[in-house]
Amino acid sequence: MYQQEAPTLTALSRLITDSANTLQHLLTQYNLPPPSVSPTGRKDWSDAAAHPDILSARSDLIDRTQALLNLVRGPVETLAAYSGSMLCEIDVLRTLNLLKVHEAVPLDGSLSISDLAAKIGVRDERPLVKQLRFAYLMGLFRQTDDGQVAHTALSAALPESSAWIEWRTGKLASQGAHEVAKAILLPVEQEQVVAPCALADPLGKNRAFWVQIEDVKEAAPEQETGTELYSRAMRGLLLHQNSGGGAATYLQGLDWDSLKGGTIVDVGGGNGHVAVELAPWVNGMSFVVQDRPQNEKPARELIEAHRLADRIQFQAHDFLTPQPELPDGKVPAAYLLVRVLQDWPDAGCIRILKPLVRGMEKYRAKTWIIGRLLPDGFGEMSVHEEKNLRNMDLLGFNLHGGGDRSERELKSLLGMVDTKLRINKISRPPQSVLSFVEVVLDV
Repeated sequence: MYQQEAPTLTALSRLITDSANTLQHLLTQYNLPPPSVSPTGRKDWSDAAAHPDILSARSDLIDRTQALLNLVRGPVETLAAYSGSMLCEIDVLRTLNLLKVHEAVPLDGSLSISDLAAKIGVRDERPLVKQLRFAYLMGLFRQTDDGQVAHTALSAALPESSAWIEWRTGKLASQGAHEVAKAILLPVEQEQVVAPCALADPLGKNRAFWVQIEDVKEAAPEQETGTELYSRAMRGLLLHQNSGGGAATYLQGLDWDSLKGGTIVDVGGGNGHVAVELAPWVNGMSFVVQDRPQNEKPARELIEAHRLADRIQFQAHDFLTPQPELPDGKVPAAYLLVRVLQDWPDAGCIRILKPLVRGMEKYRAKTWIIGRLLPDGFGEMSVHEEKNLRNMDLLGFNLHGGGDRSERELKSLLGMVDTKLRINKISRPPQSVLSFVEVVLDV
């Protein structure tokens, strides 16, 4: 809602009532549960993916409610919230997530402060109580009538989001935020972009994110490296970006039938977290997951855990170098780039895409680019949807000097790679922040 629909309190209130009534009516019509504060209630809106009218009414309600909140607060208090209570909300979420309070509190019961402190290894209850008191104001956990700690819908949803929250609110992912202004003021170099994260390198060496992450042991130094935490976080992000839809969004977004079997090359596929989700649903297709050698062990473990070793193979490969021959004589039907290009400025993306052109030409392979596609203009989507896109765009710049692109920017990038590359189709399934772009080579 770039242009506020109604600047008065009463007009906005009426619009909110209309939106709430519409949403409730549609949920009843489709026999879907309403939003709930119960720990066992609705956690996401994946069940409404097939009902765009529900999603539209929900978007209207979110945008109008936010507009009313800002109007009632006024600009001074709104700015104070951004620099005060909203920052505290992030700090409290980070703290309670790292303490695993959501695991200690029973989902169907409650726990005294003393028992909770003992269970999570806290000796002094007082600072824990301070965190919890603020959390209650957020709707994150609640205090029962007898003073115990119990779950709310928000805290009950933490297990699925915990890894992403841990990584996203950790030091490495956050440090560049203090250097964004400095990065913006740097002279533009075509082949060398210094990301805010690199400028914030604690060693003062301007090391890239991917180098720094090898040194990080944030939450559990004796158990987990930064790379391992990042891999867990990416699996959590898959849930966030599909709003609980899992593989369903990928199945809707991509034209699997057009491949008629063959091999999908998951370029920069990490530990194979996308491949193991998709393989059970796309019979007759195999996957080759390509990533750095340090991903090989966790990838093989994940593949074995899902009993998919006959369908998915890992191949150590630097995607900035020419594509190798695939194992066992396989040939690519499609190259899959899932949230890869967002991590690179244009020069890096060109280096990633150029090696794929040869396989596209030789084998008539497609390239599927999956990521967030930004709107070129204003008002093309709801404000809260665009915020969901642009918050990750800003993170991409923070970490890597890259970020997401619009359709116009992506077309321009493809033209710099090879003038014969063409976007064949774009789809964005309902309730997904991801767009699915099919790129072909005109020969």
